Amino acid sequence: MKSLRTLLATATAICAAATLASAQTTVTTAPVGFVSGTCLANSDTVVSVPVANAPLFVGAITDVPTMNGNAATIVISGTTAPGWTDNQLAALYYVKFTSGALNGKFYAITANTAAGSVTFDTLGDIVTGAVANDQFSVIKFWTLGDLFPQATQQTFIQSASNSVLARKSTLMLPDLTSAGINLAPGATSSTRFFITPTGWKMDNSPTYSDATNQILEPDTFFVVRHPTVAKGGSNTIFTFTGTVNMDQISTPLVTSKTTKQDNAVALQRPVPVTLALSGLASGFQASASNSVLARKDMLLVFDNTTTQTNKAPGARKFFMVGANWIEDLTTSFIDANSFVLDPSAGFVIRKATTSGGAPSFWVNTPNYSN
Repeated sequence: MKSLRTLLATATAICAAATLASAQTTVTTAPVGFVSGTCLANSDTVVSVPVANAPLFVGAITDVPTMNGNAATIVISGTTAPGWTDNQLAALYYVKFTSGALNGKFYAITANTAAGSVTFDTLGDIVTGAVANDQFSVIKFWTLGDLFPQATQQTFIQSASNSVLARKSTLMLPDLTSAGINLAPGATSSTRFFITPTGWKMDNSPTYSDATNQILEPDTFFVVRHPTVAKGGSNTIFTFTGTVNMDQISTPLVTSKTTKQDNAVALQRPVPVTLALSGLASGFQASASNSVLARKDMLLVFDNTTTQTNKAPGARKFFMVGANWIEDLTTSFIDANSFVLDPSAGFVIRKATTSGGAPSFWVNTPNYSN
């Protein structure tokens, strides 16, 4: 990056821990983190949220999840009801495993019961490796309304109305479902949003559905697009405050048997992480040599210091040879083990084809002392 850490990590702080009472036990929550940065006028800025909402619930499961297609159901251990209402957690919460075979993985909750069962969408992942006493947390997704409340947010320039002619800033989600590479964010109306005096709207003319509860996935980024100064654009600041993820993170990286596949990802850590300590090698195919003909997986980094819309990833390009990270400078190759992935950054991992087309997993463990 050129240097994203200057732009996106202007302030990072980790504060004192608090206490959370769950139905199972009293636990100490993770510290609180704070990250702030700048979004440029007349430009796209690629942003991720490196902190989370505090867990609503922390506990353990009683047994192996029961399966019904892609729906998995777990039951919390203990005899005390968690205090939920039926389906309170559906759509806006996720379950995150913090031990066992699923350690670091998260899944969107689709249903729950007041008695203490939780059903989630596995998206085809195999979750039957989880066993009794595996630990998990229930956490609310960040939503547009939570992260950028209409009355107080200062990141997005407000549109006067739903009209395209009145449009100011836009938030665009990456394409997480299409096959191939160079997947444009905001390509469909369901991935474009703007804010008006009446709140967040989806850009699905003529309906312009309310988007207050639009979720933002914790392992990917979004794009902030500001208009030109002539159209009311200006630099703005984003500030994220939340719980520091002190647990392992396991991020799926989709692959294909027939084509290279881009994965729009982010790392939920509120401090800089070097490539050497990122753990990305766990889900990365190394290249046999520096030769382009031998190239396998690539890490493509955006440049948020350049004023530009429709930014393509790859302002900085990296690959692995053996256990070492290499930066591809076109005319030369340099050691990149110490290159920093910045808090609040987003990037693309371009996976080479695989024989089975199965996803790999990027496993990252916290290393906040470095």
